[in-house]
Amino acid sequence: MNREKLPTKEKSEKMNPTYKPLVSLVTPTLNRVKYVEELILNLLNQTYPNIEHIIVDANSTDGTKEILARYQAEHPGRIRFISEPDKGIGDAVNKGWRMAKGEVLGWIDVGDTYRPDAVGAVVEGFRTSGADVVFGGGDMVNEKGKLLRTYITKDFSLKDAINDKNQMHTPPAAFYKKEVITRLGWVTPDGGDTTELQIAVGQKGYKIQRIDKLIFRIRLQPDSVTFSKEGRKLVRLNFRTGYLVCRKYGGSRFAPRCMKYYSFLVLDKLHIYDFVVLTVLLRLRKNSFINRLVTKLGMVTN
Repeated sequence: MNREKLPTKEKSEKMNPTYKPLVSLVTPTLNRVKYVEELILNLLNQTYPNIEHIIVDANSTDGTKEILARYQAEHPGRIRFISEPDKGIGDAVNKGWRMAKGEVLGWIDVGDTYRPDAVGAVVEGFRTSGADVVFGGGDMVNEKGKLLRTYITKDFSLKDAINDKNQMHTPPAAFYKKEVITRLGWVTPDGGDTTELQIAVGQKGYKIQRIDKLIFRIRLQPDSVTFSKEGRKLVRLNFRTGYLVCRKYGGSRFAPRCMKYYSFLVLDKLHIYDFVVLTVLLRLRKNSFINRLVTKLGMVTN
């Protein structure tokens, strides 16, 4: 496998103890006034200071735009936003990444947050490893902040990425060199799935570095798009994308990623997917054996 190489100058800079690249974090949003300020403050209060936060709003009508305008005025250069219709979550993320001035790109949704030293730990991962992509683990909590599960990471495996699941479990887990994104393309414009992007990174031989640290917290939100009618279409699209990507890159029809799609189709047809996955399995997964079992059976996306 021939590894794609970034310019030598940039590689040498990563080993520089003063390496402090601008990190551009993009957030797609629509009518998320309840949590948007929390996320803005979370990024402003990171221990690593060299961050720009780009919020791509799809014409919110609930007060979200007013909050964004206020923080943009208070923190020019650190916070930027646009508000216009888009074609989906991925389209919004792509817009934000194209706007980004940073050397490192990330994506975090409204409702999710990073641990205070997360971005600094990621930058240190880039600096010490010379990697092109850095990722870490994190927690899922409910609306009240109660821990539901922890995403424990392992080193990236291309075979697993094709057949089984993403080691970079969820958008805030992964950070990419901007050159990697511009060379390989962007996330899918409608559902915003990153599976094929991660596989392309692995196939091209870019260096992917896991850091042994929990860096993010994602919140399961009853009022989020996932639980809406449009959200069900998004979930269905992402399961199907996982199936198609698996088959495209040589995965078996019986690979865990494909089994997840089949399981979803059955549960969705019976109108019990939400109950089984978001109520029953979240409770059962507190047991480590059951957690591993339901993942292999394909009952969940990651």
